[in-house]
Amino acid sequence: MAEIYGTLQVLGGHNIRLGKALTEYLQLLEKEQLLPLHDLFAVTHESAEYNERDRQGIFYAESWLLTQFLMLGDNPSLKARFGQLTALLREGQSPEQAFTNSFRMSLPSMEKELRRYLARGKFESIDFTVMSDLGVSRPLTTRSLGTVEVCFRLGDALLRIDRAEAAETWFRRAEQLGPRSPLPPEGLGLLAAERGQSEEAVRFLGQALQRGPVSFLAHYMYAAQKFRLVSRVANHYEPVQGEPAREIRAELEKSLSLMPDFAGAHHLLGIFELVQEENPASAEKHLRRAVQLEPENLSYLFSLAQAQLLKEDIAGARKTLDLLRRPYVEADLRVHANDLLQEIERESGRVQAK
Repeated sequence: MAEIYGTLQVLGGHNIRLGKALTEYLQLLEKEQLLPLHDLFAVTHESAEYNERDRQGIFYAESWLLTQFLMLGDNPSLKARFGQLTALLREGQSPEQAFTNSFRMSLPSMEKELRRYLARGKFESIDFTVMSDLGVSRPLTTRSLGTVEVCFRLGDALLRIDRAEAAETWFRRAEQLGPRSPLPPEGLGLLAAERGQSEEAVRFLGQALQRGPVSFLAHYMYAAQKFRLVSRVANHYEPVQGEPAREIRAELEKSLSLMPDFAGAHHLLGIFELVQEENPASAEKHLRRAVQLEPENLSYLFSLAQAQLLKEDIAGARKTLDLLRRPYVEADLRVHANDLLQEIERESGRVQAK
């Protein structure tokens, strides 16, 4: 699908086109036999087809052809059913089950259709009309970066690709050049958090917050590390009292004011409200927003189920936890979901017995 969307063309004005045929894949498909769909769907990151250079081409080429056919091809009924595939996969069906159930066609029949489409030699595209005039030039605003910010940005880029030692070198250089700037302690604080050094992270990020404007990530990370420090057990949050509680909540809210669609801050604020047990409605609201923003992060669903239990929405919690019992869910998360469901059932049994 990424390669399909990568063919986007601006036709001028308000018009775009999607689905241009990829010549290099078509040339390869003329020379190579298609993989049986059963074999194509069985490919994983560890498979030879995925990793071996001489077999990688046909895997990607056929994957593109199949997706192009289902999204844009000449069979209207298949295009209409394409959206059902993801839903069935999320229900826990295997790739083959989800595929045949969504398209209502056996794999051999689909292979026959795919070969027909390839032999036909005419590959569909689709045109869209958008609201904005894409042909109108837009002004760009630029600004010069000072040396301190250049050093910080280089360090930040290196930190994001797991080159912590090199990142620290640039953050320290920024610190020497701009001892009063908020940027060096922000970088060093993010680095300390990455290394699991919560006390150092809070110290550096606290300096950054005092010196001036910082990023949404700095506000979030300061709150996260502070929350971790006041919890006496590692990876287990406890209720927070007094000024630390007000500070954690305020920093998470500042992070969201700067980046309203930051799922991490919504999730942590939801967890915070969940642990404080003061506002279960707020906890559920933020956790639902986190799930909406990052549906692929299934751990957010477990937190949401806990918030639903706090609100005594037993049916909602069961429904949420049931989503985490699917085969595609990470094993540890499945275990936690099953344990919590069993606890719900035991508690329900005790209530009924009374």
